[in-house]
Amino acid sequence: MATQEQSVLLKVLSIDAWNEGDVDGYPYNWVWNQWFFVGTIDLEDFENLSCDAEVIQYFINEGYLNDGVNDLVSVEDDGYNIVVMDAEDFRPLFAIEYGPAY
Repeated sequence: MATQEQSVLLKVLSIDAWNEGDVDGYPYNWVWNQWFFVGTIDLEDFENLSCDAEVIQYFINEGYLNDGVNDLVSVEDDGYNIVVMDAEDFRPLFAIEYGPAY
């Protein structure tokens, strides 16, 4: 009997965070208050995102971010999520939760 390989889907999250303020002279200390499931990305597609620009382009292509925001956002890997943040104040906006897949 032939088996069909199932794809692994990672969660795409929209993040609600608040700034707890100055910590050691650093004015931004964002804490995730809540996150919302907004979509999925296939693990294989995620693994093909080889740089920050490709991560940002994924979020643009999927409609999570507006075209032209490339210089307004940055990407960080926190060891469990790939997080897209506001480049000015580092407020987390979206994340791809990859931790459970590994």
